[in-house]
Amino acid sequence: MVLGILVALVSQTGGLPEPWGTLVGQNLSRAGHFTFLFLSVAYLLFGPLRTNEGRVLRVLWTAGAFVLDLAVVQILKKTVFWARPVDVGHTVENAVRGSGFPSGHTVPAFIIAVMVGHIYPRLQIPALTMAILIGYSRAEVTAHFPLQVFVSAIIGIVLGLLWTAFHKRFVTRATA
Repeated sequence: MVLGILVALVSQTGGLPEPWGTLVGQNLSRAGHFTFLFLSVAYLLFGPLRTNEGRVLRVLWTAGAFVLDLAVVQILKKTVFWARPVDVGHTVENAVRGSGFPSGHTVPAFIIAVMVGHIYPRLQIPALTMAILIGYSRAEVTAHFPLQVFVSAIIGIVLGLLWTAFHKRFVTRATA
């Protein structure tokens, strides 16, 4: 819901006034995205294990999330062409062209946020907050339309929930 409100504001107001929009958007979109994924994955891989969970299975589960993300995002980008803002006349410096759906930054941010929240409930709010800011940044820098970001977040949440259900059902039982 928070992401929906933020991207609706970008849609209605055009985002933050310049130079703040570019500064915040670019930093969150690039460095923030990389840092969030790197730290989250490092914590998933090397953080404390739950009872009845092995390190190798945790590593495979985390790596599998990226394979799932890559497959779903690429299949949707190839089958559902939804133009990016730059393809319909918006000017964006150094813009990537092609299908803007789903957002390749937003989907994995939400998958990882859900996974982190599943394993470490105390980190759920900070992880989801960072995923929301990453999604917002994609609309702020006009790499995606706000609706593309919102739907990408839903896809990321659904994939994250499915992947954590897989973890509960198979990974933790495999070591029991």
